[in-house]
Amino acid sequence: MNGIGNIITRPDLLDRSIYITLHPIPPDRRSPEDKLIEEFEEKRPKILGALLDAAVIALQNQKAIDLNDPYRMAGFVKFAAAGLGSEGDKFQAAYKDNRDSAVKEAIADDVLVNRLTEFIRNYCYNAKIGGIGGEEEYWEGTATTLLMQLNHSLSDSQAAQLPKNAQALSGKLRELAPPCERSE
Repeated sequence: MNGIGNIITRPDLLDRSIYITLHPIPPDRRSPEDKLIEEFEEKRPKILGALLDAAVIALQNQKAIDLNDPYRMAGFVKFAAAGLGSEGDKFQAAYKDNRDSAVKEAIADDVLVNRLTEFIRNYCYNAKIGGIGGEEEYWEGTATTLLMQLNHSLSDSQAAQLPKNAQALSGKLRELAPPCERSE
């Protein structure tokens, strides 16, 4: 997929994507499409050959690859790292950074994550000074109660950006839990 702006916003899809941000091509380096196609057609046999060589190397070496992270797309990461030979460790590090950055960016812009973060900070702060939480530094309750707490003191337009009911909130929290845990 491609597009201007962040078109993939669900953390679970971002976690299974390679996220590439391209810089605009300066006007003096732009080419008409027919010229690009001509250049590609000229290079296509070499590109295909390089990809097939990498696939052969990957098939030969993938059992010897040790993953440096419990990747969700472990088979892909192992195959790609094996196909890159001595650059495999660099690929794993770049893939992990790419995945983590994309997910962090997505959850940083999420209205629910921001409201939860604010709620938790306020709740824990009040708990430490003997406020609403007493001695506890955690909140416990139902999704219905949490949604009421999150909507407290929000304008109508802000509240409209949060889940509409407890079931939707529970689903969104389950979706956000893995990336939020990883981004701590």
